[in-house]
Amino acid sequence: MDFRKITEELLEAKRKMRLTFADLGKIISRDEVWVAALFYGQASASYEEADKIVSKLGVNNDITDKLTRCPLKGFVKGLGTDILSDPLVYRFYEIMKVYGMPMK
Repeated sequence: MDFRKITEELLEAKRKMRLTFADLGKIISRDEVWVAALFYGQASASYEEADKIVSKLGVNNDITDKLTRCPLKGFVKGLGTDILSDPLVYRFYEIMKVYGMPMK
């Protein structure tokens, strides 16, 4: 399954259950931005953390394994893949790509 579909499924389940990222973060003792990063594939969880989130949301158990895989840091639809050469500008760009959607 494409990770974008997993993201959509997780976000839809979260919306239907009227939960926030902060609510889910409390379940696993993590910050809400980290939970959002997990949903967007920018972070990976331990099996226990992923299982708690998947169980709470009532989504397909196959997603548990996907949430424990190596993250896709920086791959966000719409931000492109150009790598800037100035180190300072590149780091700001990297921060935006990794944490932009979770912070939004």
